[in-house]
Amino acid sequence: MIDISTVVTFPIGVRSNRVKPGLLITPIIADYIAREFQIPSVIALNVLDSYEKRFEYIKPYLKILKEMDIEFNRIWIDEENKNQLTNNLHILYKKQILKKKMNMVYSCDCGKVQFVESAFKNIHKGARLYEVKDTEVICNSCNSSCDKVEQEVLTISFSKETIKKEIFPKLMVKEVKELDNRLTSMEYLVSRNRDTGIIFTIEGKKFNIDVDFFWLGYLNQFSDNHYILVGSNHVTWHLCLASRVVQSLNPETKITLVLTPYVYNKNNVDENSIPLKKEIFKWIVYSHITWKKQDTNWNQSLISQISRIEQLKSMCKHEKYHYSYEKLENSLSFLNANNCLKKMK
Repeated sequence: MIDISTVVTFPIGVRSNRVKPGLLITPIIADYIAREFQIPSVIALNVLDSYEKRFEYIKPYLKILKEMDIEFNRIWIDEENKNQLTNNLHILYKKQILKKKMNMVYSCDCGKVQFVESAFKNIHKGARLYEVKDTEVICNSCNSSCDKVEQEVLTISFSKETIKKEIFPKLMVKEVKELDNRLTSMEYLVSRNRDTGIIFTIEGKKFNIDVDFFWLGYLNQFSDNHYILVGSNHVTWHLCLASRVVQSLNPETKITLVLTPYVYNKNNVDENSIPLKKEIFKWIVYSHITWKKQDTNWNQSLISQISRIEQLKSMCKHEKYHYSYEKLENSLSFLNANNCLKKMK
């Protein structure tokens, strides 16, 4: 078994009282790894937001996890750790990794899209917040084109030195390397013009801090030297950024990234009909995930088949139904996820 210290989830954003099935995939995989390797586990939750208060959504989310017998040694919530996260910024500034400087900054009218001029050549054309049209960047919220203005900002840059990081599954290695190369060849804008709700004062000047960057310093609070980070492959950029931040603060930290396939709902499955029950939903997750592809889709037929398990379990008290239940169990592909994860040993 490889020398692992702690398994930690990507900070999961709880956004409503209704728990979406997709938000349970990361903790299910993290819980499996923790049990398999018999190591401590941390579930991280993201409720900090510059627009809404979301703390009230934590309780129903954790209630579902408890009912599914998914346990973690620690529950980490970004809003409860603002002082420690702010201290991370001070450390980064003292180490001259985080810098205050004059810079040319592209900004849209509403302030949701901002980046420094040097980052333009590395801009991600498939981003959610904006579209790139020729030489223009158009904000998807206010539809304005980003204008360039010189101002004093906080930026962070990372060393090009290769960091200690393992990646699972292997099909994600190329993408992680490409994203890491982007990170080490650009300045990342940490401050924002708009009110983000996170104020960082340095040398008498107040800066609004990008919320998404602020909580990415969370790994520095667990005092371990090796983490398994679990998250959807749709947050690979943020996981790479979190890895770079913690390794800037603690260069000896080792990282293993477990990037789970993203489950779409292109088949228009009624997600309210998916049973969020103890073993049933775990089987549904394992049966949908294939580590040979980046994405998959909820499958109503498969969900319905697995949902019959509870009924068959009760029927198994009668010998004549035992074979039917055993056949159904063996037909499920959920073992694919388990067997692939065991290769991490």
